[in-house]
Amino acid sequence: MEILVADDDKTTLKIVSKNLSKWGHSVVCCRDGREAWDILSKKDRPRLAVLDWNMPRLNGVEVCKRIRSIDEDFDYVYLFLLTGRKSKSDIIKGLSAGADDYITKPFNKSEFRTRINTAIRILKLQNSAQREIEQRRKAEKELEKLNQTLEDRVLERTAEVNKLLNQKNRFINQLGHDLKTPLTPMTALLPLVLNKTEDPAMRRMLTLIDENAGYIKNLVDKTIELANLNSNKYSLKKELVSPSSFLQTIIQSLHIEAKKKRISIEFIEKDSVCIEIDVVLMREVIDNLVSNAIKFTPDNGTIQIVLSRSPEGVSVDIKDNGIGIEQENLSSIFDEFYKVDSSRSDRASCGLGLSISKRIVAEHGGNIVASSEGLGKGTTMSIMLPGKVCV
Repeated sequence: MEILVADDDKTTLKIVSKNLSKWGHSVVCCRDGREAWDILSKKDRPRLAVLDWNMPRLNGVEVCKRIRSIDEDFDYVYLFLLTGRKSKSDIIKGLSAGADDYITKPFNKSEFRTRINTAIRILKLQNSAQREIEQRRKAEKELEKLNQTLEDRVLERTAEVNKLLNQKNRFINQLGHDLKTPLTPMTALLPLVLNKTEDPAMRRMLTLIDENAGYIKNLVDKTIELANLNSNKYSLKKELVSPSSFLQTIIQSLHIEAKKKRISIEFIEKDSVCIEIDVVLMREVIDNLVSNAIKFTPDNGTIQIVLSRSPEGVSVDIKDNGIGIEQENLSSIFDEFYKVDSSRSDRASCGLGLSISKRIVAEHGGNIVASSEGLGKGTTMSIMLPGKVCV
């Protein structure tokens, strides 16, 4: 360790420097405070200094003050004040000026050596802490750089994904319109031809063609609708309605379909609420969910439609005692083109109804979830929408 010793007394300077050299340290000597300041104000200054209190040109206390004023720009210097002053006020004055320790004259060599070794240990700990701080700062800068790079990549990938999704939606729209052009006259004319055909074999073939044309038209219509909903360009035409009247109108329209299977549809209104919805789109959602409940509920079954308040605002639960859904399939039923199993697959279904329903509900700021205790135990479709108490 390189140590600066500053003392105008030749004897003291010699004794201190001799002992420090004997203990294995490199010693730099000077005779006054100005010289000590010149040495300690440089970048490559010693890290430890023993300064006499009373020196010509600049005393030890003033040197301590100046050193502490530039500490932020240099490595820390551990400062000893060497003094014959022993009063508490002098000790406080020296420490307040920036000294780390003091040694009184005449000094005990063992005590002096112990204090020097303690100072060196403290400096080593400071060096270790400083290195750790620098490493942490370096790591933080690298992490900040990596985070920025990651954010930039996420933004780039997001832009790429959005571009691809927009291209997909435009493609689906164009393809849908191209397919609808030949389908429109086909689906319009086939029933007319079928009505005028008397040959049983020909009627069976025409019926099959008509059913498949209807399926393709339904698939095209639903695919275009989903693409429009996903394009974020869809504008809802909202109006404030009473969900009670709204739901009962839909139930009435599905009465004939339910009556064919002798299924009873029970409407339960627990709370009087109002909702602001796009009536056409939300009717499509309720129609789809109730029609599914009728389709997958056995003859003589029961469907309940429960209207109530919820933390979100309004809750509509459509409960049936039909074939149910296994737990592992619940999270997938709203995926596009997903069909749970062969028992739910028919030519009238294209696997997009629930996807479209979920997207419509999401556009209204709500959510739709499915629950079931398993096969044969029915299914509940719950729609949560923003709403309020009717005034």
